[in-house]
Amino acid sequence: MKKPDASIHELIHNMDQNERRYFKLFTRNLGGKGSHYAKLFDVIGEQKEYDEEAIKTCFKREKFVQYFAVTKKRLYELLLKALRSYSSGKTIEFLILEGLENVEILRRKGLFGQMGKELKKLEETVREYDSVLYLPTILRWKLYVLGVDSYKKENDFAKEVEAFEKSIEQLQLLAPSWLIMLKFRFSSIKQYAFPNLEEELEKLKTETEVLGGFRGIIDVYTALSLINTANGKMSIALGYWKKIILELDKIDYHKSSILTKKYISAITTAIDVCSYSPFVDDFHEMCVKYDQLKITSISHQEYIKHQYYHLNSRLRFYRKTGATEDGMQWVAKFKELIKKEESLLEHHSTAIIYFEIAGIYFLNESIEEALDYLEDSISILEEKNSRIELQQIIRLIKLIAYYQLESFLLLPNLIRSFQRQLDKNASYYEFSTYVATLLKKITKTVSPKTKKELLLKAKKELIELQDCEKWLVCFPFVDWIDSHMLKKPLSLILKEKYEEGSNA
Repeated sequence: MKKPDASIHELIHNMDQNERRYFKLFTRNLGGKGSHYAKLFDVIGEQKEYDEEAIKTCFKREKFVQYFAVTKKRLYELLLKALRSYSSGKTIEFLILEGLENVEILRRKGLFGQMGKELKKLEETVREYDSVLYLPTILRWKLYVLGVDSYKKENDFAKEVEAFEKSIEQLQLLAPSWLIMLKFRFSSIKQYAFPNLEEELEKLKTETEVLGGFRGIIDVYTALSLINTANGKMSIALGYWKKIILELDKIDYHKSSILTKKYISAITTAIDVCSYSPFVDDFHEMCVKYDQLKITSISHQEYIKHQYYHLNSRLRFYRKTGATEDGMQWVAKFKELIKKEESLLEHHSTAIIYFEIAGIYFLNESIEEALDYLEDSISILEEKNSRIELQQIIRLIKLIAYYQLESFLLLPNLIRSFQRQLDKNASYYEFSTYVATLLKKITKTVSPKTKKELLLKAKKELIELQDCEKWLVCFPFVDWIDSHMLKKPLSLILKEKYEEGSNA
């Protein structure tokens, strides 16, 4: 049996509280018809999973249930209409689209003088925000006005034709950058390699910089930064993100939802790049920029998504640099975000939050709290059957945590259970097997000398293993070995290592 379309459930659950409140007010203007839309909206909004049969049962005495498919479709259309009304005039994109609707109304009324004035205002806005997609449409309408209005001038017409041709040329030059971005995103998701993608971008970068127009430059820089991140060239990637931020700092980006999203994404991704390859000065500079953001033109849900990326990157930075005091302060902020906004976070995001919080607790030597958050993280991932590799990493870190707690009677059983689970999934098999075997050996009663020899051997051999670098992003196992050999806290080992790297 075909499952009912759950699009309306998805749309309602993506609305923030202000949008939901506005919709309820919006339906009041519909009179009697609005009441059953409001009731249906409330019931769907309360469902965790869309259940159409339960909805029909709930409203079995209502007439609209007889025509439920039609009612559901009209509610969906009404939701979009209300959201358009709610967003009206709040962003540059909406202002442009509303302006174009005004132009069409004036054209139908034959008010070409007023139409020309509206088009002039629109053109100024579009050029200010480099909204190249809309420019040819506006210039085409200007040519139309000059063609039908009684006061047309030959010179004006020739000038507008030239501007129109230039806008088309600009669009043709920028289109390849959008195509390359789509190729890159496709290759990232599907692991499909497009040949010469980086060379195409470098060529396009030169053409775009000559052409001008910050949107095209931003698109090309974004693609280059993502490619360099994927290739592990973090310094080059960070340079491109900083260039994007510099371009957007030149304008009032906050008036445009698209530019606001690009600006926030650039800052949060720059912080993320810093967290993988710690650049302390850049990290602090980007964090200050994030705290100074003007966020007025994006939805609350989009803001929460970016807030998650920002906090997650901060915790990773503090975890990798051993900054436990700073880390614990931001753990409190992360907990507050979960408490207030968990319904807006994807399950995967919540699991990653718990994982990063566990990492900070581990460094702070609050091992039991770390175990609690690791358990919360893996429970979510197991329930959704997602991120199998991360599940495996969490299970291995849990073994290390039990070793830290000196649960030596419990550990052998946990290790056997882990190895049985490992046999079901070959991800990170070599590395995971090695670490589990090492824990098994050093858990047994061995002399301090033998233990030290085992750890020293492991330190040399681990870095040669397949997937070692990917694993060490999640947990600093080599540094953990050093902390046991040197009898120093892991956070201190990481801090000293980071400071040495910064000084070098």
